Amino acid sequence: MKAVGYVRVSTDRQADSGLSLEAQHVKIKALADLHDFCLVQIIEDAGASGKSLDRPGMRVLLDLIDKAKVDVVIISKLDRITRSTADLTRLIERLRDARRADGGEGVDFISASEHLDTSTASGRLVINILGTVAMWEREVISERVTEALARKKARGEAAGNVPFGYSKDGDGKLITNPVEQRTLDELRALRATGEKWVRIVQNINADGHRTRRGSLFSRQGLQQIARTAGIE
Repeated sequence: MKAVGYVRVSTDRQADSGLSLEAQHVKIKALADLHDFCLVQIIEDAGASGKSLDRPGMRVLLDLIDKAKVDVVIISKLDRITRSTADLTRLIERLRDARRADGGEGVDFISASEHLDTSTASGRLVINILGTVAMWEREVISERVTEALARKKARGEAAGNVPFGYSKDGDGKLITNPVEQRTLDELRALRATGEKWVRIVQNINADGHRTRRGSLFSRQGLQQIARTAGIE
C-alpha cells in the first residue's frame, strides 16, 4: 500500500529548529514500517497555522488524494492536520469518497498518537463520534445564521456578503435570486438522496449550474454553500 505522511509545525521558529518536524517524521516512518507500507513521501507545512486546511502542503496532499495516488495517509497527531473538528470530519469524508492508488475506494487515515486507524472498526467509531459532534456544531451555526438572515430579510436588509441564493436590489435590500435558488433546490434534493459529494458536484455542473463568477462548482465551494444555506 502506498502511504503518504503529513507533518506540520505552526511557527517559523519550530520550522527552523527542525526538532518538532523531525519527531513527526520518526513517528510516521515507524508506523509505516510497522504496517509494511510503502512510504512514498512525507509532505511538510512548516510555519503554517492549523486553523484551516488552506495551506501549501495540505493542498499537495489533497491533490494526491484526488488523483488516486495514495492508499493511506499517516500523521503523528490529529492536531497536526487541523484544530477544527469540522475540518477534520470534512477531510475524513473526502478520504472516504476518494479512489485509492490500488484501485479500491476509500483512503485510510492513521494517527500515531491517538492510535486512530480508519481501516479498523474502532477507528471508524471514533471518526463517527467526531462527525456527530461536527454535525451538531454546523447545525447550531446554521440555525444562528438562518435566524439572523430571517430577521434581516424581514426588515428588507442585506448586510455583509450576500448569501448564495439571494441578491441585492437597487435599494440594497435582500431579494431571492431565481437562478441560484434553482441550484440550491437541486443541491438540497441530491443531499436528500444520500449521494456522495463527488457525484453531487458532477451532477450540479453537468446540469449547467455555475458559480457567481460563471465557473464550475468545486466540492469545497458547494459544501460551503450548503452549510450557509442550512443544507445537511
